[in-house]
Amino acid sequence: MKVVSIVTYNVKPECSEEFVNAFGAPGGVSTDLIYQKLVKVSDTHFICITEVDDVNKAVEKEDGGVNWLDEYEHLLVKYENGSRTDACSGLIVHEYEKNSKA
Repeated sequence: MKVVSIVTYNVKPECSEEFVNAFGAPGGVSTDLIYQKLVKVSDTHFICITEVDDVNKAVEKEDGGVNWLDEYEHLLVKYENGSRTDACSGLIVHEYEKNSKA
């Protein structure tokens, strides 16, 4: 079953461009992804939406994600609870795609 993860980042104002570029850096994109989209909500607020084929792949990519965060933490503003991100994930239970043949 496919899994989608949604991760929200707050970026330091002067670091937005470097943060966006970091997603193309080694470790920023996994080959196990079906897709990854980075959405710019404002100059300092970004949301990353990622889809993988199954739960095991989602779990396997966690270490790479944490390592990536360690490398680019200097670009982020931490949340009040001390976390670098606000994240959630879950199984896809309904899906619509324009021009889908299903």
